[in-house]
Amino acid sequence: RDNACGSEPLDSTNAAVAEETTTWPPWAEAASLAAKWTSSPTSPSSVSSGVPVCTPTRTWIGPEARASVISDAADIARLDRAYSTPQIVDQRRRFRAFLGASPGEVGLDVGCGPGHLACELAKEVAPGGRIVAIDKSPESVDATKARVTNEELTDSVDVRVGDSTTLEFPDETFDFVVAVQVYSFVPNVARAIEEAARVLRKGGRLLILESDWDMCIWKSRDPVFTRRMISARAETQFAHAYLPRDLHKLF
Repeated sequence: RDNACGSEPLDSTNAAVAEETTTWPPWAEAASLAAKWTSSPTSPSSVSSGVPVCTPTRTWIGPEARASVISDAADIARLDRAYSTPQIVDQRRRFRAFLGASPGEVGLDVGCGPGHLACELAKEVAPGGRIVAIDKSPESVDATKARVTNEELTDSVDVRVGDSTTLEFPDETFDFVVAVQVYSFVPNVARAIEEAARVLRKGGRLLILESDWDMCIWKSRDPVFTRRMISARAETQFAHAYLPRDLHKLF
């Protein structure tokens, strides 16, 4: 398992590959958060010795801000499926454990996506706490609002459109700020971190979860081609594909 990207090993039990179709591993959805696809010529995939061989059939659009590619219900549904996979659910559990949110605290979720983390944190800061969830994508904001309503958390989660580089909150507003797989899409990530620090109260916590795409491992019958594919995707999809190795310089 590649924990940085939230992926599972590809084998015949967790990747159903038919001769006519291509199955992408979980990180292809979960770690990118906002991939748009366009059709391109394809060749059949095959399975040899129980190891699926995935032939790419799609092309990434980028680099773009995440909000510009989350544009409809299909995008949100895909993200919702990705965030509901066991490995990503467990990743969020470990992330929340490290954060250590307490009842009564006020937190900011930057880039809330479909709202899974915001709702989970809202339950951990209850009673008396509150979570503010922001995203540049109106579709993500609508999806989070729907999840909040469905989970009866409207009194403890405030959802709004927002930009990580221009947070519309007073100084020292929050006990913690979280950003999960968000800053890699932000061109001016230094400004985003400055803004997060500004709105934190003294002694507050900023937790960031990101992927270094050089650390994503995918078992393949053609490892050279697979590495080229991952590298090409990293260079075109993200503003900062290798952010974890440089993140400490921004604090």
